Amino acid sequence: GMQEPRFEQPWSRGTQGGITSLFSELSLMRYVIPPIAGIIWNRRQNFKTWQIIFVILVFLLTLYEGFTSGTRSIFGAYLASFLAGYFLTLKEIKLWKILVPLGIASYALIFATRHMLAFRNMGLRRYIETKAYELVQAEESLAVDYNLLPLSEIIQAMPSIYDFLGWEMIVVFATKPIPRVLWAGKPEGLSVEIADIVGARGWTVSATYVGEAYMMGGILAVIIISFLLGATSNWWTRIMAQQSSGYAVAVGAIGFFVAAVTMRSLVFFTTMILPIIALIFFAKVIPSWIGAKKKSA
Repeated sequence: GMQEPRFEQPWSRGTQGGITSLFSELSLMRYVIPPIAGIIWNRRQNFKTWQIIFVILVFLLTLYEGFTSGTRSIFGAYLASFLAGYFLTLKEIKLWKILVPLGIASYALIFATRHMLAFRNMGLRRYIETKAYELVQAEESLAVDYNLLPLSEIIQAMPSIYDFLGWEMIVVFATKPIPRVLWAGKPEGLSVEIADIVGARGWTVSATYVGEAYMMGGILAVIIISFLLGATSNWWTRIMAQQSSGYAVAVGAIGFFVAAVTMRSLVFFTTMILPIIALIFFAKVIPSWIGAKKKSA
């Protein structure tokens, strides 16, 4: 369940995957929930009370799922995409309408950062049962990944020890969203992982998109990937700024989510865009269900 250790969570599927992994991939649609919750909160006068309560409960459950996962980037991205949907649909700009949500979200993120590191290897249930939270020191509340250290080790190791991965990394990342139950022979991973370079055993390590781009082709690859990400973000912002429907704002807000998690790892890009693709598909098939043709929702 959600209270189990981090790597026993349903999303942490192995390389062999099965039909259950397919259902895990379908659960990516939960990333649509936070921005939609932010939009609906601003337009709550258009909904019935029970609908508002239902949306709030589902959003809180989504935050709880992100918290129990032990993955800070996911929990933070939930908050970021909620704020994106909220801020993009504010009809009247007032200081308190900006500062209050930001303050609550900031406190929630600091609280989560403090405890998620402590319980993700033992699970929330055991964390509470053993009262391990009493041993967590306040100064640990702002701990983050030390990305510069693995990045420096990658630069030292490539290409002196390991060759640049080139197209191999693109192929692995591009095929990441395809469930193994549908393609049993898809690549299981990179021939050289970041963990192999830094000697990580039993714990995850990130070097951000900069480190991964360097593994692909050195400084030139970092420049090219940075340019592509910047150009894509600029294009996305301009396109979404021209839209006004609830559907379009939701799609735009999820784009903020994708951008946030992609900064930590490029592998997230190909999986996190799936909810956007799904919404676009629904807009073509059942537009009336999601307000795709309405000027306001």
